[in-house]
Amino acid sequence: MKVSSSLLDTLRLVDEIVDILSNVFLYAGIVLAVFAALLFSNFISVSISYKKKEIGILRAVGVLNSGCLLLFGEEHTHYFGDFVKNW
Repeated sequence: MKVSSSLLDTLRLVDEIVDILSNVFLYAGIVLAVFAALLFSNFISVSISYKKKEIGILRAVGVLNSGCLLLFGEEHTHYFGDFVKNW
């Protein structure tokens, strides 16, 4: 079965377009992932700056830095889980 040259040219063009689009979406995904990581780190740093007094009280009682980090990490995970569940 012979395929016409115009059909082959069309298939090659479609293949090139798919390759280009896959690269575009790959780079867009990488950019969005970096942006999400920056937003998340900003959210955590702002949250910690608002909770300095609470962290100071915990440290005065004897909680280690890792304990404070775990406590606030669980708190944010809980809030995020509620947000996703109620969405």
